[in-house]
Amino acid sequence: MKRLSIILCGALLGTAGVAGADDVAGREHVLKFAGCHSVTYYFHEDGEHDHLNPERPPALVTEEYSAITEEEPGRIVLQHATLDPDGLAIPHYHEIWTHGPGGWTQSVYGRELGGERELRTRCTAPWSINRWACDIGPSPRPFRDSGAPFGFMRDDYEQLFRRSVILVTPEGWVHSQDNRKLTLDGDLVAHELGYIIADKHDQETCDQMVTDRSLMDAVE
Repeated sequence: MKRLSIILCGALLGTAGVAGADDVAGREHVLKFAGCHSVTYYFHEDGEHDHLNPERPPALVTEEYSAITEEEPGRIVLQHATLDPDGLAIPHYHEIWTHGPGGWTQSVYGRELGGERELRTRCTAPWSINRWACDIGPSPRPFRDSGAPFGFMRDDYEQLFRRSVILVTPEGWVHSQDNRKLTLDGDLVAHELGYIIADKHDQETCDQMVTDRSLMDAVE
């Protein structure tokens, strides 16, 4: 019995050590999302509803700034903003990362609806070195398929199921998506592959571009 107690105690300590390591490593990677980045969006589906359509640009490239608005043990909040040609920092979306059983949970919020931010996706998974991969359940149609000027107005599907993988490096990060587009009845309409690539800039790059931070200051 004593030997069994020692084994169980060692197993619990080992689990706590792994959880603690995931907490620290995940925190370091999430913090790297902050800062100034040039972000390229590629989404490929069927040659018509994507950037392979010759009537569309080959990819969407934006300059973006992400600020840490809250930081405490086990919780990090980031506000992302798009820098437009007029020098405005326009809030894009914000994400909340929390650590708990099962790893790190990413909650992504989009536009405001009725005074509250709309929850777009939420998923929990551990970090493996510098990689976070999660199978996300049904989420609303993304902005690119809801009338965005760089996208389409789609009414042939209502739900997006994502396989989301994020890889973080000192020079930026890559977010890949393996998506399925379904009707509310569960009928598969299309498959989609997406790649979002963020190249990190010096902070001065964004500071020089932004002449009016009033919109960003309201959320920082």
